[in-house]
Amino acid sequence: MKSILSKMPETPARESFRPYLKTITLRNQSFRFFFATPEARDWYDPLKPYAKLEYEWVIDHIPLADQRIIDGGAHHGQYAVLFGLASAGSSRVVAVDAVESNCAITEVNLALNGLKAEIVRSAISQVDGFVNFSPESNGHIVANGGEPVPSRRLMSILPDATVVKLDVEGAEFWILPDAIEVMPAVRHWIVEVHPTARRDARTLTRLFEERDYRLHWVNRATGVIEKYPEAAIWTTHTTIFASR
Repeated sequence: MKSILSKMPETPARESFRPYLKTITLRNQSFRFFFATPEARDWYDPLKPYAKLEYEWVIDHIPLADQRIIDGGAHHGQYAVLFGLASAGSSRVVAVDAVESNCAITEVNLALNGLKAEIVRSAISQVDGFVNFSPESNGHIVANGGEPVPSRRLMSILPDATVVKLDVEGAEFWILPDAIEVMPAVRHWIVEVHPTARRDARTLTRLFEERDYRLHWVNRATGVIEKYPEAAIWTTHTTIFASR
């Protein structure tokens, strides 16, 4: 545990924060989770309603047994644990994150629940090599500054993946056009999309629609998951599900 804590970035709140364990329940799945940082506490305790809604929709609608799964942007491993539990350990899960402490915490959370996954410390981008990455635990690829970290394409991580979850803070706009085309085995994409004034979410939804994926999304305004409306205009990040 000391080695994990030593990898965590210093924050002002850390002095008064003590890591703790807690059980999270989703549908009939319960798992133990290590709240290692103030950020984890703020994000996951309790789970935000839209996050709980998303996780339970995945359990209910995406076959997870005997799959080959990429958890891209694993953070502290909640999705990796969910994939392992929902598949009863029958699936190959590869958890990928660019931040060393995130990888260490993901490993702990898997172990707490008797699960195993391959953990890869890497950013996900459209190139194999290195990219500059911002230092936050939910960081992102930057053009200048940051620190160099290994970078891999989804195709290089698990070319025959059948389920891909992607939460990469905007890099999805550069990753997906190539990845969707060269990874035809993927039946289910779970993508947190981060639109901006320059990044229109519809450019991604159209990529999926043109390849006969059925689209749903987390409508944060209504608090439901519904079929994706083609005319939707949204400026805040949310998750889309593409299945075929």
